[in-house]
Amino acid sequence: MTTLGMPARAPKVHQFIGQRITQNIYEQINLEDLIPVHEANCIDDDPTSLAPDVTVFSLPDEVPVVAFQVCHKAGIKKELKNLETLFNYGLQEVFLFVYNGTITDYEITEIHKYTPAGEDTENNEYSDALGIDIDDDLAAP
Repeated sequence: MTTLGMPARAPKVHQFIGQRITQNIYEQINLEDLIPVHEANCIDDDPTSLAPDVTVFSLPDEVPVVAFQVCHKAGIKKELKNLETLFNYGLQEVFLFVYNGTITDYEITEIHKYTPAGEDTENNEYSDALGIDIDDDLAAP
């Protein structure tokens, strides 16, 4: 928490990539059935609920379906430890976008796909739950 009582946030480049993923998913999915939301709690009104960088919820029940996490390459080990907890919310898939660089000059260096069964290295550039390709263009400015 900051001195103003507001939670500390990730670096600007991290926030920017998350917003780009949200916007690009928004343009690719059926908005009658699904909605991507930036930094929303998996469960509303639960102060202990995790809030992935981007979560796609099913409609109208607002159940979390797919989450996208963003991390700098230096923080990947810590992020990988936290991913397993997200499946406690019933998520079908979690994607981890690893970046390097600054807000004006970044690149996605790795994309990892996880399901409740573990890492999916064979099909890591496609979301079965959303029916869309998942590649570094999803985070492009």
